[in-house]
Amino acid sequence: MWARIVKFCLALQTAIFLSAIFVDATLDPIVIVGSRFFFKTNGSEFFIRGVAYQQSSETSTIVDPLADQAGCQRDIPYLQALRTNVVHVYAVDSTQDHSACMSLLDAAGIYVLVDLPTPSAEIDRAAPTWTWGLYTSYASVIDSVQNFTNVLGFFVGNEVDGYWLRRR
Repeated sequence: MWARIVKFCLALQTAIFLSAIFVDATLDPIVIVGSRFFFKTNGSEFFIRGVAYQQSSETSTIVDPLADQAGCQRDIPYLQALRTNVVHVYAVDSTQDHSACMSLLDAAGIYVLVDLPTPSAEIDRAAPTWTWGLYTSYASVIDSVQNFTNVLGFFVGNEVDGYWLRRR
């Protein structure tokens, strides 16, 4: 049973990621050919130079870095100094406004990878199941950032996969 869930999560993760190819982006759109990424306009290969961009939280409250304009303004010069072109955000509060930070990241040439799980809506590693609640939570995260042209893709279920493979 869990093997089917893991395969489903991998397929969903891949499908969502592959659907994140943009037509009208401020940043040069990234296209996927096989397992490689390329800039759409000039065809040169795109290599991810990324960092995890998330404050740690010991609670089940979402600490959403994309809703913190002051934090983005503070952090972007450091990200640029590292030559970062992608940030991976682990928790997004779909009820918050992300436009200021996403615009700042876009202007800095930084794409965003977004995890769909939140502290209150994630797949239970011990008993992975797909529920309507998870679907609606994940869909709300996608809906909250889908119109930003610097969203490179989404992650879902990536922590579940490794957990179950190690448990064999």
